[in-house]
Amino acid sequence: MAWQAVQAQYSNPYEETVSVTVRDAETGIEQTIVSNRIHPYFVQTARAVADSSEGHVYTGPLENSHWVDAAELQTGDRLLNDDGTWAEVVGVEVEAEPLTAFNLTVAEFHTYFVAANENAAPVWVHNDCFTSGVTERMNARVNIDGGSATIDFRSQRATSLDPSDVNALRAELAAEGVDTIVVNTGSVVEPTGVLRSYLNRLADRGGTWHGLNVYRAGNPANEFILTGSTR
Repeated sequence: MAWQAVQAQYSNPYEETVSVTVRDAETGIEQTIVSNRIHPYFVQTARAVADSSEGHVYTGPLENSHWVDAAELQTGDRLLNDDGTWAEVVGVEVEAEPLTAFNLTVAEFHTYFVAANENAAPVWVHNDCFTSGVTERMNARVNIDGGSATIDFRSQRATSLDPSDVNALRAELAAEGVDTIVVNTGSVVEPTGVLRSYLNRLADRGGTWHGLNVYRAGNPANEFILTGSTR
């Protein structure tokens, strides 16, 4: 653990609220942390779990450890405290209550520790990706690092590259202080093949697609990198 700079702070509205109650294994102090459904917690558990929906995968030395969405936590899961001790999940409640969730982008680690009150030990969480109605419609996830944002697609498949969505996302990211974006399309999935063909031609000619430079990546037939400014 080390100090790192906070590079961005942003908020997004959600339709549900998740309350995670944990008990410190050393002190017995309980706290209830409130988040959205998909905020990733660092969890040690022997049960089979699905890794974070935002694509965060733990590859460190701790066994049976994962980044797990808040809504997928279960009683008995262990969360890592900032001093290396553990806290146990004793309750998870998902409510249909609107929530404005605030998030941070932290340099280098992209993780931080959170606590519900000053008496409780902070537990380790991952920075949630920037989300909005546009990112949900595009099936995209966004990671902001300083003035740059990287946009990937869940399951590594771009299902929507509508120009209006791309331009709307650029405007949202510009409002968050982002200057440049990098879009990793993964496999472009569209029935007609028109977009794939068009992007291939642009990659050959060094052209731009709605202000974004087009390059090939991975499979030359249908995977691309699009880069450019948010302005």
